[in-house]
Order: sequence, then C-alpha cells, then structure tokens
Amino acid sequence: MLFILCSTFRTLGARNLREKLYLLLVVAVAWMLLLEIPYILVNGNPHWAWLNVVDNTVYHMTQSIPLVLYVLLMDFFVFQDKKRLKMLLGYWSPFLVVVMALPLINLFVPLFFVIDEQGFYQRRLLLPLMFGLNYVPLGAVFYLLWVHRHRIERQFLAVLFLVPVPALLASVFQFLVPGLTLTWPFVSLGVLGLGLSLQHKRLTEDYLTGAYNRQYLDEYLHGKVQNCKPGKTFSAFLLSMWIILKR
Repeated sequence: MLFILCSTFRTLGARNLREKLYLLLVVAVAWMLLLEIPYILVNGNPHWAWLNVVDNTVYHMTQSIPLVLYVLLMDFFVFQDKKRLKMLLGYWSPFLVVVMALPLINLFVPLFFVIDEQGFYQRRLLLPLMFGLNYVPLGAVFYLLWVHRHRIERQFLAVLFLVPVPALLASVFQFLVPGLTLTWPFVSLGVLGLGLSLQHKRLTEDYLTGAYNRQYLDEYLHGKVQNCKPGKTFSAFLLSMWIILKR
C-alpha cells in the first residue's frame, strides 16, 4: 500500500476522479493495516490495556470506510457520474455514522468487545452485528455489478467480481477463529489486484473516448492470429476516420 502511495503521490493532481477514489481506498486500507500493529504488539499485556482499548475502538470505528469507498469507486466506474457519486455518498453517510457510533457506545456499555484484566481482547454477544454490518457495502457492490453487468466488458467484470472474494473468505475465517488478523492483509491483495486491472485498462483505452488504443489492437490481433485454426483464414477491416473542425 505504501509503495502504491509513494509511486502515485506526485501525480495525484493530474489524475481523474476514478484514480483519486482508488488512492483514497489505498490510504484507508493502509490505515487499517497500521491499526492492526498495536493490537498484535500489546494484546495480552495488562500494562498496555488502555492502548488496546483505544486501538480496537478506532479500528471498529473506521473499518467500514474502505468498504464504502469501494462502493463509490465501483459505482463511478460503472456510471462515470459525479452527481450520482455525491448522491450516493449522502445515502451511505448515515450508515457510516451508525457504524462509527457503535464502538463509542461500547466504551460505556461493553456490548461488542472488552479488554479483560490480563489485557486480552474478548468478544461480546453483539460483536456479530458489527461484523455483519461490514458485509452490507460488499453486498451492495455485488448487486451493482450484477444489475449493470451489461455496462462492463466481460473480461473486466470477472475481475471485479473476484477481487473481494479472498478478503470475504478471510473475514469469515477470522470471525470463526478468534485471534487471527487475516482480513485486511487479504483486502490489500485485492486492492492491489484491482489497481493492476485499472492500470491495464488505463493503458489500453483512450482517455477521452474510452475506445481501445493501438496497443490493445496489437495485442488483440496477435491473440487472434495465434489462435487461428489450421486451414482457416483470418480477416480484419481497419477503418480510419478524419474529422475536420471549422470555425
């Protein structure tokens, strides 16, 4: 995550909104990874129990932010509409408020987790509710991609569907086996895969029209020629259009 940020920070101002949303997602995931470090270091140490409380409270407060950013990124990728993006952010704001309020309530009424006398993180009865809320944005993304799948090319659609799957499985396994920290490392791998896919799309499409460029044409024709059956012919038309603008 830090490598992605360092390699793209200098050109942030020149990037489009889709890439800026992706970088915000990278920042949010990196933040969640950093929050796991104090937990690993101080969990089980009674002298640092206060830090464990603070770290887990902030962790649970902010863990839905990357997921909502992922929803916004996918929606903008499908519709390319800034006004729709602002409206969608307004719809998800109450969800974020609720998710961020629950850990604060837990400080006074420990319904979700507690740090015991030995300094260990212990789950409470309503923690599954907090876990379940984090699956709402992922469900929204799957629904968005499925309903509007006709707007996305088939090859890239498969990538978008598969990117969150490892993180989803890791989160379920982490919930079933307390003490593991698998979710956000797997999320980071998914974000990296998404970044590589977006970069490939950026390199093979014209920014203004969305049409494939010469690089993609060469790759496409090479694949067609290589996969030609013996005894079959392969033909292609190359059309060139000139547009003259007059004042």
